[in-house]
Amino acid sequence: MLDKRGRDIGEPKTLVCYAEATPETVAINRFGISDTLSRIHTQLWGCPRKCTVLYHETKPEGYGIPHGDPPPY
Repeated sequence: MLDKRGRDIGEPKTLVCYAEATPETVAINRFGISDTLSRIHTQLWGCPRKCTVLYHETKPEGYGIPHGDPPPY
């Protein structure tokens, strides 16, 4: 990867963290993410917006994996 001046700055690193979670904390976190995205888009577009995040049960196969490469983790 090159910076603006054409110098090699290396490849980006990926950090994967695992946290202990209960169904209750996962539900709270998912609500927080949806609420935050709704607020961001409401402010960005200047009118009320509601964002819904679709999780693994509803994602199409291969969604989020660039060019069909295997997941980075």
